Amino acid sequence: MRRIAVATDFSERGSVAVERAVAIAEATGAELFFLHAIGDDRSRPVAVTVEQAHEQLLTAREAYGNRILSAQDVVVGAIDRALLNAVEQAGADLLVVGDHQRTAVLDLFRDTTMERLARRSQVPLLVARISPTRPYQRAMLGLEGDEADDLVRAVDLLGPAAPGHLTGFHAYNAATRYLAFARVPEAEIDAYRASIVNGARTWILAALDPAFHERLHLRLEEGDPEIALLKAAAEDRSDLTVVSTHARRRLSRVVLGSVSAELIRRGTTDLLVVPRERRAS
Repeated sequence: MRRIAVATDFSERGSVAVERAVAIAEATGAELFFLHAIGDDRSRPVAVTVEQAHEQLLTAREAYGNRILSAQDVVVGAIDRALLNAVEQAGADLLVVGDHQRTAVLDLFRDTTMERLARRSQVPLLVARISPTRPYQRAMLGLEGDEADDLVRAVDLLGPAAPGHLTGFHAYNAATRYLAFARVPEAEIDAYRASIVNGARTWILAALDPAFHERLHLRLEEGDPEIALLKAAAEDRSDLTVVSTHARRRLSRVVLGSVSAELIRRGTTDLLVVPRERRAS
């Protein structure tokens, strides 16, 4: 990890993102790149806004003194594209942002800036929600295809700031309730469910570097992936959830997109969204 970009809007949510980014930068020795984006539809003069934003970024940087190396920039334009262009130009290995302002009704119908960032980012996107009073302890990795290896390696980018306990979670749909309605014997349903679980465990481990087998604890449950992953993270008391934006299995991109969107909208842990084709670091 050489450089971390952190985007802030100077709100309390933005401050949480900065605190988490600083903690990771201190742990990894990475340089921190402070960013603020100004939408190009603002009514007040952009030049004044840019100047004020630079002053606020400088104040934020100075608050951390000599603890980290840092730089800053203010970008103007469509917020998601402006931020991602700045991240690419800076050569950042990670983008940290604060949680979006949740509006329950509108979020059902609109594609939020956060979702566009997650979908388009070429580097891992960390959505910081929890004030970093301590390093991450437990991570829940959402698995739909062969992404387990990528997710573990993305977590490892956090270096000493990475959680020590990793759980790989896969939700499968065996439709066993329909079998029960059809009066299929319970023993046959159990055997069918076991075959699905064993098959899933086999292909997850086959795609995972053997060096990671002992580190990743697998948890496989029947259910809807969007709901089940949220529930599993809460039960595990995870402080970080990790998902992928792309998978190689047929239709998995659509499923993972909905899972990522649900975690952005309703998740309570920090969220690390990992693009499948990341630039080598």
